[in-house]
Amino acid sequence: DRLRARVMALEPANDQLQALVAALEKETTEAGGGQQSQHIGLISQILPQGKDEGLPMAVVEAVRTLRARLVDSSTAGSVCERLSNLCSGERNRQPVLEAGALEAVVTTMSAHVQDAHVQEQGCMAVASMCLGADVEGPARKQRAVEAGALEAVLAAMRMHAQVEGVQDKGCKAVGNICYGDDGLAPARKQRAVQMGALEAVVSAMRAHVQAEKVQDEGIRALDNICLGNDAAAPAREHRAVEAGAPIVLAAAIKAHPQNAQVQEWGQQALMDWLTL
Repeated sequence: DRLRARVMALEPANDQLQALVAALEKETTEAGGGQQSQHIGLISQILPQGKDEGLPMAVVEAVRTLRARLVDSSTAGSVCERLSNLCSGERNRQPVLEAGALEAVVTTMSAHVQDAHVQEQGCMAVASMCLGADVEGPARKQRAVEAGALEAVLAAMRMHAQVEGVQDKGCKAVGNICYGDDGLAPARKQRAVQMGALEAVVSAMRAHVQAEKVQDEGIRALDNICLGNDAAAPAREHRAVEAGAPIVLAAAIKAHPQNAQVQEWGQQALMDWLTL
């Protein structure tokens, strides 16, 4: 009864969303989308604000359609943030992904490379969709790689090197994509290394020594990239050392003595790498 009530409460929003999407499609075909920005603004107001785990597929499909048509950076950042919030609910991640949201976020980030807010929220959306150790988690991470998420996230980190939010959420996205011990995890880690992820994370940690979130997520990303029993794991660790990982780890440990995660993970990684 409670679930039925929640779905019924969302039905008016679904009807409005579908009507607006239909209007978007008609205007794009017949008049070049002259009212597109107005409709996008209305859709932004209708989209759920929280992490509703009972999200109907009609809304997910509307999000997918919306993301393919976003043109203004303010709305793009807002929708990326809402997708991230929705994916905080574990059961929402797979439906949102299956609706094509991950590919839409990557496309949006590529279209708004100069906008730090879009890049920050895009990185967070990628991180949220790739979060989780559930059965479907490895497939989500793999789909992120195939969609070009690593490229988009690392481009954001390089473009907005001084923006703390982009750096901590970028590190989080890289760490989530590379996390795991499934059969394709070594390939994801190698892909990240080949694209310069270790260097990007080290640069983020070096540039934002006092930012706890950057240090937290940076250490976790370094660990997730390097960790593994595959044949290439030692080479990843050596590259991390060459990139300056021990130096930024030592700096993080010194700068954040009260942060238990920085202390525990940082010291363990530092000991491991100093023995190479």
